[in-house]
Amino acid sequence: MAFVVQVVGLFAVFASCFNLVPQAMKIHNGGDTHDLSVLSFISILISGVLWFVYGVLRRDWPLVTSNVVQIFLALYILYKINMSSPTSPVDNTCVA
Repeated sequence: MAFVVQVVGLFAVFASCFNLVPQAMKIHNGGDTHDLSVLSFISILISGVLWFVYGVLRRDWPLVTSNVVQIFLALYILYKINMSSPTSPVDNTCVA
């Protein structure tokens, strides 16, 4: 039974690590961010931070690792949404 629990846990970690990768790749490759919900990515970020803290407290390093990836991807997507917003405080129209 312990083996089954480990296998299920590893698949869950893998899925959690990479659930935002397709969206992040699409944005990175020049995809439009105007249709994305900021609130949903803030929710994903908060969830990732809470699971990260829980994993640290339990010393569950696969859980910690997967949520570090999720936090990074959510922050990247939120950054790109902010940079593409017309009210962004940073002028990103000038290319060096």
